[in-house]
Amino acid sequence: APGPYEPPPPDPPGSADPPAATINEGLWTVSGSEPAILRLAPSQLLTSDNVSAATTVRTTTATLFTLSAVAFDAAGTMWIASRDDSLVLAFSPAAIATSGTREASRVIAPTSRSLRGPTGLAFDPRHRLWVANFDDGTIVRFDSAQLASSGAPVPPKVLRIGGRPIALAFDAAGDLWVAQFASHSIIKYSATQLDFSESPVPEVVLSANAGSLT
Repeated sequence: APGPYEPPPPDPPGSADPPAATINEGLWTVSGSEPAILRLAPSQLLTSDNVSAATTVRTTTATLFTLSAVAFDAAGTMWIASRDDSLVLAFSPAAIATSGTREASRVIAPTSRSLRGPTGLAFDPRHRLWVANFDDGTIVRFDSAQLASSGAPVPPKVLRIGGRPIALAFDAAGDLWVAQFASHSIIKYSATQLDFSESPVPEVVLSANAGSLT
């Protein structure tokens, strides 16, 4: 009879790249004052304190001075929106595993006003990247195949919502939530609206109350 199951021995240190889940642990943000992409480790988020970033990544690919967004795709690649350059950049998991100066592995550039001051990024459940354009009040979608290499792809979807969209997030139902800077509000578009409307009317509008959204 076969003996009891014995798990395989762990890989020796340094035998493989760090898994994406490990690299992505903690909080990633972009500091315009340095400028740099910063990671705070989970332990640094447990208490209030003055801390130094656990990981600091700099790049010459973009300036990253103002309103830069961070989003991770399913493979652990980190995407950055650079408003000043109107670029969307990708950094591989290996590039952000340690501090240093890195070049973006992929750069999505504007074409026909596809990127106009991008400030918000979010991946939907179908792994498509949505980008909020602060300067012209649009949200554009890039499909995963368009993100496989550098270039200036034409977005298959452009939502003309007006205002100054600044941040994006998807909920579990695939609905899109948008933070509007100009109106100090948070609005929601359903997954159906995203597929079939070019100028959707928000299903939900959360307005500021006593300075709650400023």
